[in-house]
Amino acid sequence: MAQQWLAKLKWCYHEVKKGMYIDGHERDDIVAYQQAFIYRWAEYEMGFQFWDNSDNPIHLPPNCHPLILVTHNKSMFFQNDERKTC
Repeated sequence: MAQQWLAKLKWCYHEVKKGMYIDGHERDDIVAYQQAFIYRWAEYEMGFQFWDNSDNPIHLPPNCHPLILVTHNKSMFFQNDERKTC
């Protein structure tokens, strides 16, 4: 059944081919996006929820929905890393 659905979706199940990953963070379109994001980040920052030293939330301006910033560090996650097919 799964193979029939894969075929219907025009997906294929095959052996993984290893290749080189190129970051591309210096491309012109990426640099332009990063610069635009800085301004967008400033707008987001007004809605970030901050806490004082006693873990009490600092009140936000009225009509502002709090934004909770969820981040991760530069850790890599290798889900299905040992799989030979996908």
